[in-house]
Amino acid sequence: MSRSSSDNGSRRKNGRNAQSNGNVPQEPLLQELTAAGYSVKSVWDLVNTTAPYPQALPILLRHLSRPYPGRVREGIARALAVPQAKSGWDVLVKLYLAEEDKGAKDGLAVAIAAACDDDVSVGKIRRSSPLRQRHSVGIM
Repeated sequence: MSRSSSDNGSRRKNGRNAQSNGNVPQEPLLQELTAAGYSVKSVWDLVNTTAPYPQALPILLRHLSRPYPGRVREGIARALAVPQAKSGWDVLVKLYLAEEDKGAKDGLAVAIAAACDDDVSVGKIRRSSPLRQRHSVGIM
């Protein structure tokens, strides 16, 4: 990444390689990230860094609903697993409820958990009744 060096540590899931599905399916996302100053070879580079990437969050949120392969959507969702992504709470919940790919759904669950704080957890989960009905949230 041009804004920081990539850290291949803590958030890599099950040791899967960032290049596991190739970059062709995620090329539009990578081009937009590059234009915003994030020179990454894969969305997983963001997942595996400890450096903040606040300007990338709106880009990731826009691309999350696009018809990328499940593995790419999972990477986008996991890259959104930062507290600053709470502004995308409604999008994350909506996409989680509709997602059919297990990996992408798991990534969305991680993003929702990371976005959750006192403001979001109590107010928005109460209003997100489908989420409460389908999943025991354990907050209230």
